[in-house]
Amino acid sequence: MGRNNESASINYKDLVFEYLYTYYDKDLVDYIKNKLHIYPITVEEGIDLFCYYEKTKDGKLIGFNILVPKPYDLKSSQIFIHEYKHGMDMYPYLGKDVTSETELYEERAKNEEKIFEEYLVKRLSNKGH
Repeated sequence: MGRNNESASINYKDLVFEYLYTYYDKDLVDYIKNKLHIYPITVEEGIDLFCYYEKTKDGKLIGFNILVPKPYDLKSSQIFIHEYKHGMDMYPYLGKDVTSETELYEERAKNEEKIFEEYLVKRLSNKGH
């Protein structure tokens, strides 16, 4: 076990990206990956830090960054997926007005956490973990 209670036998970061590349367009996942800042701290240490941050000008989305924990367990992986989903949902709005695009996407990100958890449980049970 490491600083983040990392399991020596499960690479959650690889599983997170396996999930994303399995269900989403590679170019989209790669674009978001370039906007990602991964912090090797616990969820508790960074709970107020982890977020999707958008950059707007005159109500238009001009860019964004995503701050997430390094995935080391289910909870940190779900936070990672949640914030990543915000980036994927907002990507089509680059250069467009986003003043009314927030509530729906929070619900979608929470749902994505649940879908990822189901994926992870199935994936790990198939590996014999």
